[in-house]
Amino acid sequence: MRRMLAAWICLGWPWIDASLAYGAASPAAPGPWEDVYLADVAATAMPAPQVTQPPPGEPRITATFVSAPLRDVLFTFSEFAGISIVPGADVSGIVSADIRDQPWDEALRVILDSHGLAARELENGILRVDDIENLNRREDVEPLETGVFHMSYATAADLLPAAQSLLSDRGSASLSLATNSVIVMDVPRVLAQVAALVGELDIRAPQITISARIVFVNRTGLEELGVAYDLRDSRGHHLLLPSGAADPGEDARVADAPTPVNEAGESVSGDMVVLDGSSISALGNAATRISGSALSVLTSLLLGRHTLLAFLEALETLNLSRMEAAPYISVLDNQTARILVGERTPIRVLDAGAGNAGGLQSPVVPTAAVEIQETGIVFEVTPHVTEGGHVLLDLHAERSFAEFTPAASDAGVIFHTQEASSRVLVRDGETVVIGGLTVTEEIESRSGIPLLMRIPVVGALFRVDRRQKIQRDLVILVTPYIET
Repeated sequence: MRRMLAAWICLGWPWIDASLAYGAASPAAPGPWEDVYLADVAATAMPAPQVTQPPPGEPRITATFVSAPLRDVLFTFSEFAGISIVPGADVSGIVSADIRDQPWDEALRVILDSHGLAARELENGILRVDDIENLNRREDVEPLETGVFHMSYATAADLLPAAQSLLSDRGSASLSLATNSVIVMDVPRVLAQVAALVGELDIRAPQITISARIVFVNRTGLEELGVAYDLRDSRGHHLLLPSGAADPGEDARVADAPTPVNEAGESVSGDMVVLDGSSISALGNAATRISGSALSVLTSLLLGRHTLLAFLEALETLNLSRMEAAPYISVLDNQTARILVGERTPIRVLDAGAGNAGGLQSPVVPTAAVEIQETGIVFEVTPHVTEGGHVLLDLHAERSFAEFTPAASDAGVIFHTQEASSRVLVRDGETVVIGGLTVTEEIESRSGIPLLMRIPVVGALFRVDRRQKIQRDLVILVTPYIET
């Protein structure tokens, strides 16, 4: 057979040219029939076959078959690969193929597929070639064997569906949670496939450490400017002084508004009007005073028996609030990790129709249930290590808090939430900004004396202006590290 692989062979059927990737066979003395054929070859000046030496570790074959019996082709592959091939009794056919520098097992599989055949390797290493139906019928009477596959890194429950997909009609698979194993009972072919599958899937997964920074910044700017007036008569009636107004008495002292009293000397609540003769009094912008003003200017103007007090007040504030969360978590590849730092707030939920169990005539009694809502800093991530030292991150970051406002809803709770969900590809040790959210709210209000406040330029003396700007920023930075 070795001499057949290195020369042109003629045994009464058409020729076969095989130039094999593992080199020519060792020389030996030719037989009688070979002397005739070699002489014939020399007479016809046929070229000598060429043998190529492939790179080490690459079992590739170059061969040409022209109308060659299928069994002889199988023997050629057996000699080339150094394995035992046993064809079935019904295996027959003619092969014509030109194979150039291909893996021998792929070339053999294609030839068998073209003839409706299949090859299965037995436990002793022999390759059995036969019709697919014959191989399956053999498995129907083949005794079942049991294999126990222990998992070192993977979970047996996760591998069980993959093992069940390989089972034959007679096979079965079960779990052993105590030993983290998959127990398979089937024919030897299936056991070999399950063993190969376990070897591919039960591997040590890389571990990823994820460092994140979640920064929340709130900026609030407030500007207020206004003028309030108090016109009063020191000898006649007057209205209640605004807070911080001057008492225009004889000593002209500056004090807070006195506590209102009636004629009996008892203190009273609310506004008070003092009546004493014919006079006129007025308050301008008295209810729109600026609370906590940074600048207060008081002017007084005497107009006969009347005194005009003007209060100029100004305020400008800037509040900056910064909160930073830095979660740090380690997790295996393709596993989900979650961090929650916050509170669980109970919420009362009303069901208006749940109590109507006695029919249409019975009264409807609402029922209440309590649900728990999580608030605070939430960070959830699922990493996946890719080729080239990259990490694919599926992550979700959230910051939320509850505000109790009974007038806002039946439950009396409003939840404020800032969150970001994303999928990003990051290099090992690289920091990436996955989310940036800025919310700006501007509020302007103006109140003053009707008509007078609309006068151009001068109208600013008869009104109070308020401008408020609220800005909320959310920035999320993530850095993954692959542990070796």
